Amino acid sequence: MRVKNIPSNIENNEEVRHWKQGDNKGELVVGGNGKGNQSNQLTCPASLSFDNEENRYVVDNGNDRIQKYEKFSN
Repeated sequence: MRVKNIPSNIENNEEVRHWKQGDNKGELVVGGNGKGNQSNQLTCPASLSFDNEENRYVVDNGNDRIQKYEKFSN
């Protein structure tokens, strides 16, 4: 897996945001649906990686899993 570096932030409120220069809010990438174990929720996300097809992988420590999310839609 090749990891791409993008400005991102693993938030305390169980979400990952992408930040562009000058952004003050950031774009929600993953999560944002509160703490939990459903596919649209995270608990203690720890890191973010991308593969060659631009799919996202988030280490979800609180749920002992790695979540895969399809690439960004334009």
